[in-house]
Amino acid sequence: MITRVRQRPRWFVALTLLTALHLLWIAPAGRADDGHEGKVQYKGRWVTPEEKGNLEAGRILYKGQWILPEEKPFVDKGLVRYKQRWVTAEEKTNLDQGLARFEGKWLKREEVDARRQQWANAWEVSNKHFLVRTNTSEDGAYALLALLDATMVESKRLMHAEKSEPSKPMTVYLFREPREYEDWCHQKNADSYVTQPDMYDTKENVLALCQRNLTPEVFQPWVASASFSQFVWTCFDKKFPEWFEYGLRGYFQAGRYENGKLTLGVAYKAILPPLQSAISTGKQIKLRELVSAPSSVFASADRMPLYQAETWALVHFILNGKSEKWRKSFGKLVDEYLKADFPDTATLDSIDEMGFKIFEKVFGKDIDALETEWIAASRLLN
Repeated sequence: MITRVRQRPRWFVALTLLTALHLLWIAPAGRADDGHEGKVQYKGRWVTPEEKGNLEAGRILYKGQWILPEEKPFVDKGLVRYKQRWVTAEEKTNLDQGLARFEGKWLKREEVDARRQQWANAWEVSNKHFLVRTNTSEDGAYALLALLDATMVESKRLMHAEKSEPSKPMTVYLFREPREYEDWCHQKNADSYVTQPDMYDTKENVLALCQRNLTPEVFQPWVASASFSQFVWTCFDKKFPEWFEYGLRGYFQAGRYENGKLTLGVAYKAILPPLQSAISTGKQIKLRELVSAPSSVFASADRMPLYQAETWALVHFILNGKSEKWRKSFGKLVDEYLKADFPDTATLDSIDEMGFKIFEKVFGKDIDALETEWIAASRLLN
């Protein structure tokens, strides 16, 4: 007797084959796949996780090194990258062997680290825009320099001032111990800033910092926000209305710094809950008051955290919302602020008053519509 074998429908066979091929050849984008020796997909091709990080950061492979396009001159000079800096091949060999330079000599890094912890012997690194002095670590000095450079790029972009250059390099101090930072503040008669993780003295073009055991995820955005304020003074020799400066400082402070790139426009999750709570109960600061009253008004009424949150939320909404109209208006506002002759007074009241008149001029009859839209958008942020 002949036994007949029941055949599967053709559609079932085809579906099974497609499923098998999918499992064999297709892995989720951006995730490692065992069949490709730990590589991940990036724009349709398999690369190592390190390659993917470099490509996402805008780097290119040039003469065996992953670099930004503008770094080609360093490679052409025969320099190689060592962490956050460019050195000669000989210097890299010494650094890899655990040596460090001190007063022209190569010594054991442990010995150099011990000496550099004294502020008088602090590391100093510099470039065209910044001079960094710190007694934390040499790697920390170069990492801070790279962060400051990334911040300046974004500062220029947001201020529509790509061609603006500081009148002189900004000096940045990063103290190892809070006591050292506090002593510096006292010398500058800056007692009110002693409890802050950052301090900047615009008249002397000095930004002084103390890390205070903050994690990089917290400290780096702090540095970015503080250096933005210093950048404004350094390039334009003026103070802007307080809401504008607070808003953009918050915008930088919410940023992320990864792979040498500063990413802005993300939600500021640390201040979102109180902000949304105030909005839900109708206790938010109204837009006209927000952009006209000096910050001292809100500080005296214990509403300073809300003031800072709202100024950030307003800037965030304008720059990242769906409306191109608001972004264009913001661009005009920046241009008007840069052209304005803000008075250099002991108080900021006249600056804020003049700033509000410019705000009214730019946004005109649209102020109420702007307020309605940004409050509604703030409710939905997460």
